[in-house]
Amino acid sequence: MIRTLLTFLFAAIFMINESESQNLVSNSGFETISSCPGAQSQLSNATGWSKPPGSGTTPDLFHSCHPGGALSCTNIDLPGGWAGNIVARSGDAAAGVLAKYDFCGNCREYIQTQLTTTLNSGTKYNIEYYVICPPTCKYETNGLDCYIGNQISQPGNQPITAFVPQINSPLVTKSMGWTLVSGTYTANGTERFITLGNFRNDAGTLSNTVTGITGCALSSNAATYLFDDVSVEEEVLLDGNLLFFEVEKEEDKYTKLEWSVSNPQDYEHLIVQRSEDGINFRSIGEVLEAGVNEYTDLLPQQGTNYYRLRFKNYIGTIEMTSIKSLTFDFENLYTYSIYPNPFDDLLNIEMYCSEASTINLSIINISGQIVYAKNLQTEQGRQVFNVHTPTKLTKGAYYLRIEYGGTVQFRKLFKR
Repeated sequence: MIRTLLTFLFAAIFMINESESQNLVSNSGFETISSCPGAQSQLSNATGWSKPPGSGTTPDLFHSCHPGGALSCTNIDLPGGWAGNIVARSGDAAAGVLAKYDFCGNCREYIQTQLTTTLNSGTKYNIEYYVICPPTCKYETNGLDCYIGNQISQPGNQPITAFVPQINSPLVTKSMGWTLVSGTYTANGTERFITLGNFRNDAGTLSNTVTGITGCALSSNAATYLFDDVSVEEEVLLDGNLLFFEVEKEEDKYTKLEWSVSNPQDYEHLIVQRSEDGINFRSIGEVLEAGVNEYTDLLPQQGTNYYRLRFKNYIGTIEMTSIKSLTFDFENLYTYSIYPNPFDDLLNIEMYCSEASTINLSIINISGQIVYAKNLQTEQGRQVFNVHTPTKLTKGAYYLRIEYGGTVQFRKLFKR
């Protein structure tokens, strides 16, 4: 009887493990190393990772095991190296990839690894990784992308343009911290490698020029992003535990998302994600408790918006809802979102504008005095403005006034 029960339990555990999605990136966080990196250019110390064949570049392995030292290009400590006081998103390591550089036209770095198995034809995979823009960098960019397929080569130090990445990142700013890049990919059955980096040339890369910290040319004259926690997993749908998931318009300006799951106690948290193409998803909601069952998207895009919920359970498995879509045809000229709020000195204003124009922006204190004013030149479409507020602003409440196209809107702000 006991032997029969044990056999049943082992079989049940086996079936549970088999049903869980496995990460096909074996050293996803760059934690397994052959030796502690002593300086820059030692990505290959991370087991399984390398630069692409033909590459003339030198991607870096940052690690907390490095002994530290002065702020220079040889110090790849985490934290405290030339990437600043950044810590790994998890564990002790991260990979550094050059996305833009003043002293070398269109120079790019890439990192590449072989998956533990070839992808299955027709199967959907969830591809995720985290990126961060160090405070030392001069530029904030997009182009932190992923190509999945066969092993690909790089022409020296130039962009890989012969292959089009399937997963694309938004522009990732310093204030966003570790940012999840997430997408869904349907395999053709031959893919065995992933390659991460900027597949665009300088002209095709969106970038903001921001204040960097002098000391290392690879940061103070460049954009060198850190990558961590890379995963390629067969898509697991939540639908078996999903009671309902609905999206609908609110005031013809916003998207109201409502949902319910039968077992919220089994999940650590969830994230609301939105996509413009149903493939590349951006996290628009903060990490929410699993018991939360509604969210309002204040900045849907013009046209079709695709939404899904990303649940993480306590054993680390990611489960997705199926995708819902909603289409907007805005009559108003613009929509916007502001973050972070509360803020320190930097405000990010993300905006969709139906046409190019000028925005009159001002910050007003509670006494009605204008303490900051700036005109922003907008382009048609979606864009992000970085507003560096005066350091003399005292802590407390303020109002942001936005005048555009003959309309005026106010948003309450809090200075930390």
